[in-house]
Amino acid sequence: RYARVTGVQTCALPICEVEKLFEIIHRLISDGKSVIYITHKMDEIFKICRSEERRVGKECRSRW
Repeated sequence: RYARVTGVQTCALPICEVEKLFEIIHRLISDGKSVIYITHKMDEIFKICRSEERRVGKECRSRW
């Protein structure tokens, strides 16, 4: 068991590379791994998360 923390600035990547990154994230999630994805781009969050609960100023949870 291990954790890998990495920073990826998707704005610096071509669209095809961003899609590959999301495929990898989905594969990790399918394998039962936890993924913490930090971004200010809501469209990326919606591509990664299946469903999301958002509350302004409160906690944000996603159900896989």
